[in-house]
Amino acid sequence: MWLHFYSLSVEDGGGTASSTSATTRRKKKQLSPATKFLWACIVGIIGGVATMLTNSMGPILNVYLLSVAELSPQSYIGTRAMFFCFLNLGKLPIRVMGGTLGMPMAPLATGLGVVAVVGVFLAKPIVLGMNERTFVRLELGVVAFAGLRLCYMGLEQ
Repeated sequence: MWLHFYSLSVEDGGGTASSTSATTRRKKKQLSPATKFLWACIVGIIGGVATMLTNSMGPILNVYLLSVAELSPQSYIGTRAMFFCFLNLGKLPIRVMGGTLGMPMAPLATGLGVVAVVGVFLAKPIVLGMNERTFVRLELGVVAFAGLRLCYMGLEQ
């Protein structure tokens, strides 16, 4: 079932990713719980400001999840999807009361929702067939591109 793919599963204690295609071990120094908590607080504050001001929390969360949380690709995607689902649901009342979201946006939102559901079904076999190393490299490439794009857009104005 496709919902299993987006569940918030955690890795087993041995540090191996529970992937159906390939399992790899990460050879990283383990961070202390206090350091992880500190990073979570920093990412939360910076990310909260970034998402409310410029809707650009994605690259910040990606780097955090890839470097500190050390999730498998399936857990990473599920965690990221659930995070942004709840974050954006929380922003809805603020945007409606602020007048920046109304009924004229409904057709666009419906169309984008359909595209998102189709994307879920198309992406699942691709991610399940990809090893963790390739996934992390692609994700870091996307993060770098997004960061450069944000810098360019900031300088352009």
